[in-house]
Amino acid sequence: MPAAMIHMLAARDYDPQGDARYLLGSIAPDYAFDRAFKDAIHLRNVPDRPAALSELRAGLDTSDSYSLGWLLHLFTDMKWDESFLADYRAAHEGEENWFRGYHKELHSAGYALYHRYEWADKACGDILEVDLTTLPPALPGDPAQIEEFRTILMEKTRESPPDIHSDVFPAETVERFAADTAAAFRAWMEGKA
Repeated sequence: MPAAMIHMLAARDYDPQGDARYLLGSIAPDYAFDRAFKDAIHLRNVPDRPAALSELRAGLDTSDSYSLGWLLHLFTDMKWDESFLADYRAAHEGEENWFRGYHKELHSAGYALYHRYEWADKACGDILEVDLTTLPPALPGDPAQIEEFRTILMEKTRESPPDIHSDVFPAETVERFAADTAAAFRAWMEGKA
C-alpha cells in the first residue's frame, strides 16, 4: 500500500481535473485502523483480488468522483503490493520488524511528494473541506472515522519537513509508478486490460 500522496499523484495522473471528493476517495480506504477490516476493504483477503476488484467496479457508480477515487485507490494498492511491497518484503525476509522500516520509507516518500508539487497543499486543504455526509452508501466508511483519518493525515503531511526523502522509494521511481498505474487503470476502466 503506497502513501496517501502516492495515491493522490496517481489520481492526478489519471484525472488532473479531479475534484476534492475524487482525491478524498483516492485515500479514504486507508481510514480503517483494524488490520483485518483494512485487508477486507482492500480485497487482500480474497483468493482472486483482480476478479474481486472487477466485481466491485461493476457494482459501483464510477460517475461519482468519490467512488472512482476509491476504486483507483484499490487498483493502485494492488499494483503496489505486486511490485514494491513484494520486492521490499523479499529483500527483508526474516527480519522481525521489516514493516516498521517499510512504513518509515513509505511515509518519507509520500511527504517528499507533498513538498515536490505546488498543487499538493491546496489539494490537502480541499480534501479537508469535503462534506462527508454526501459519501456514497455503497462504500464502507463511518464519516467520523474518515474525518479523524483525513484530519490527522493532512496535518502530518503538511507538517512534514521539506527536506524529507526516501532512499528506498525515490520520487522519480514513485512518479513513474503513479503514471504507469494511472495508464493501467485507464485501460482497465475501458476494458482494454
